[in-house]
Amino acid sequence: MEPFSSIWFELSATRAALPGSRVALKKTGGTLIVIGALMAVAGALMLWNTFAATQATVFVLGVFLATGGVMNTIHAFTIRRWNLALLDVLAAVVYFVAAVFTFRQPVAAAETVTILLAALFMVGGAMRFIGSLAMQPVHWGWLMLQGAVTFMLGMLLLTGLPVTGLVGPGLLVGIDLLFSGITGITFGVAARDAARREEAKEPAAREIKPRAA
Repeated sequence: MEPFSSIWFELSATRAALPGSRVALKKTGGTLIVIGALMAVAGALMLWNTFAATQATVFVLGVFLATGGVMNTIHAFTIRRWNLALLDVLAAVVYFVAAVFTFRQPVAAAETVTILLAALFMVGGAMRFIGSLAMQPVHWGWLMLQGAVTFMLGMLLLTGLPVTGLVGPGLLVGIDLLFSGITGITFGVAARDAARREEAKEPAAREIKPRAA
């Protein structure tokens, strides 16, 4: 999740920071603060009980896999070409087998999810660290710290298998939600501060009138 949630915060704040967008700054800032607070609270709750959070993560993954199998099965009956329909049926079988494995073997599924998430967090953390250092956006130090912490957590969980598989997914997702929530709040506060500065400039701009030639 790390590469996606925080990037959404950055894109929203950057879009609102375009010239002449005081109203957009206020609205986007408030939205980022609310969503960031909700994500931070959810992350803290997951860190409070990482084992239950891991079980919930694996269960949600199984639901998504089963949903993917159902969607591919439905799509297979809506196309006329048998070769494309066969591909959809094969994909549906893979989804269903993975879903059944996830529901029947949650511990093994949690270890698999830990490996995948650890690799994803390591790649995403390294990209965020390098990108923040190279581009230096708003609050780039915080983003660079987030990338470094995410990379190290992914590495620790990957090297700690199989023990970390019991709490790995919940721990990773919880930390990501917490950090991403704090990042969203930071961007939201920055956007609202920029809106206040724009409001403070408007009265002074109205007082300045062009002199007659």
